[in-house]
Amino acid sequence: DILQGGKALVSNGFAESSCTVPQPALKIGEAAGFSGVVRAIGAGTELLVSGKQGTALGDAAKVGPSSFGQVHIGDTGTLVAGDQASVQVGLHAIATDQATPSVTTQSASGLGSITIDGRGALVYGSDTAPIPTGSVKTGQIVLNAADSQIRFNITDSLSFDQAVSGPGQLVQQSGSTTLSNHLATP
Repeated sequence: DILQGGKALVSNGFAESSCTVPQPALKIGEAAGFSGVVRAIGAGTELLVSGKQGTALGDAAKVGPSSFGQVHIGDTGTLVAGDQASVQVGLHAIATDQATPSVTTQSASGLGSITIDGRGALVYGSDTAPIPTGSVKTGQIVLNAADSQIRFNITDSLSFDQAVSGPGQLVQQSGSTTLSNHLATP
């Protein structure tokens, strides 16, 4: 859980490493027999997901196909964004100063994707009792299975404008959600 103003940066390595095949930087609930939940809850809370990143400000320009962060939610995984928290997937050009390991630059949020398999879920609000919504910035949400879900369990209203594709489900548990025209057919 990332709570009340906490910040977490997840990446899949540094720009200098030789891996060029894009791999999800964050995998939730993929191991057989185990479930996983990542919750970002509370004002000022941020979960930042990037691909490859530079080790100094000058390295931030090293952007290629593996630089865009991705999230994979497996059959037993859940990602939750609630109560004004922000989840940003696909950040690139994130650099950290080697002397101080804090994020010094960030740009181009919303370029990566969230892929949901099996009974995995992306939840706006809470996976238990309804709370105010959080935000998720991503390039696309892919629902790979009929049981894959995006759930809205909120106490307020949300204008949902993310690009979504696949045969999965949008589930309104509580609150009010207005859908944009970005939804695609499988």
